[in-house]
Amino acid sequence: MTIRLSLIIAAIFLASCNAQGIRAAKDRPEPPERAYYEYAIGYEAELSGDWEEALKHYAEALKLDPESSYLKVQMSTVYLRMGRIGEAINTVEDVIRKEPDYVHALKLLGQLYSSQKRLDDAIAMYERVLKIDPSQEEVYLFIGAAYISKQKYEDSVRIFESLLKIKPDSVMALYYIGAVYMDTKDYDKAVEYFKKVIDFRPNFESAYFNLGVISEIKG
Repeated sequence: MTIRLSLIIAAIFLASCNAQGIRAAKDRPEPPERAYYEYAIGYEAELSGDWEEALKHYAEALKLDPESSYLKVQMSTVYLRMGRIGEAINTVEDVIRKEPDYVHALKLLGQLYSSQKRLDDAIAMYERVLKIDPSQEEVYLFIGAAYISKQKYEDSVRIFESLLKIKPDSVMALYYIGAVYMDTKDYDKAVEYFKKVIDFRPNFESAYFNLGVISEIKG
């Protein structure tokens, strides 16, 4: 086994033991060494973009460690990359039934639901994430964007404002709020938020562009 593979195996072992929502290693039997090896080979294949090979080795690892939620989520990720969305959803839903607080699985399922335009289901998954870990900045953005897609603008602003309470310099939250106000023709509010964006990130071109558009509209 190469040094690189050994390092990967060690890293995966630590990640699987410490991942939120996964039972500690002492709560279930130690997987056989071959499971780590199969996982490592699959991970190398995944890094190379060889999805079929990655899936084959992950499946072999899962046969040896059938209780591994971590492995199942990795397989779901590969299914997603292969466009096998139904299998990805079924696999990660099974994980969440057994590990309802597994943040990585909840986020992946939210992404999968979003890809299928199941926005209410996606929002529900992301909200579960925030109940477990309210510091997940990207999850607020995902929820807010989903509400924008549903044209629930007040809900989207509420979510972005919630993020700003814990991260006042979230440029994307400020930008999205500005975009919502721009879409709803509240141009003064939009200008206020786009200027805040520029205060934090002076090279944010889209904010300047939108300010220019609003200036043209208002004459």
